Amino acid sequence: MHDNDIKDEDIVGFKQTEANRAGTDDDQVQEKQDEEELLAKEMEQAKRKLRQKFKDEAKKKITKVFKEALSMLDGACDQLGKRFLSDRLPPAFTPKELATTSDNTSNGPQRILPNTMIRIARAGIARLVLEDDDKAVLYHS
Repeated sequence: MHDNDIKDEDIVGFKQTEANRAGTDDDQVQEKQDEEELLAKEMEQAKRKLRQKFKDEAKKKITKVFKEALSMLDGACDQLGKRFLSDRLPPAFTPKELATTSDNTSNGPQRILPNTMIRIARAGIARLVLEDDDKAVLYHS
């Protein structure tokens, strides 16, 4: 036999070997694609978890700031009310209001004691403010 003599069996064997190599290459490519898809899914899940963790943490911090702001709201309103009352002029009484005041009596000035009953002539001329959680102060104009 010469080197140039090729048998049919050799050709069939060669074709099977090539087919096996091609099949192995296809399997490797498929495995690699499967691994990449799995990795992409895992990364997407990790991103979702991180995003949810961020949202939860942000919600906690925003809630904390909101609660702190709410706790300061009463004090801030009292401070604004005090400033408004101190910056404005004393009210001018209408004749009807003047008739109900103690200044309109002939008795002269009267002392106001802790148990003295008083009536505010109109809304918005006085503000009762709790200061330092232990005393009440009446601001008026």
